[in-house]
Amino acid sequence: LLLLSMLVANSARHVPLRAVFTKKKITNFMKSLDPDFSYRYFEGQMLSFLRMVIFSEDADRLSAFQGEERSAEFNDIIDMVYTGGMTVRSMQLTPELCRLELVAYTNDSYEVDGHIFVRNDRIAFTTERSRHIRPNPGFSITLVRCRSCGASFDASHQKCCPYCGNSYEMRADSWVITKAVLLR
Repeated sequence: LLLLSMLVANSARHVPLRAVFTKKKITNFMKSLDPDFSYRYFEGQMLSFLRMVIFSEDADRLSAFQGEERSAEFNDIIDMVYTGGMTVRSMQLTPELCRLELVAYTNDSYEVDGHIFVRNDRIAFTTERSRHIRPNPGFSITLVRCRSCGASFDASHQKCCPYCGNSYEMRADSWVITKAVLLR
């Protein structure tokens, strides 16, 4: 119990006070594009995609990762605990995209040279989606439909349809992460 209370207290010091305003800031920004926007759904989706990027052995194969910048230190992370805080670096609308640059506050366990240690981390990531879509709350990365042949497949670890080979562009259906780096 003492260890748990120390972990919670340490995590609370790690998350800046401005994280309290993130939910309202993002919700207000997104409401003009999606009146049904849910911050909880968005936050859960971002954490799920961020975990995929961090724990993937080959992030280039992920449909949820459409970028090139990924911290090599992610390869040493063996566990990630979201400490409940996220902050906004920037929010942009272009004619085609909605782009958010965010920082997630995590408590990560690392294994390096046979030694395990825990550290509070800040993970900066950029996420974007097509500006012209209405997100489908029933969207699942594990069951997408190929726009070329119509086949359904699991796109969580492959960017191309396994039936026709057509490239799947997840940005047209959902958010994707285009950058994920550790801040030191």
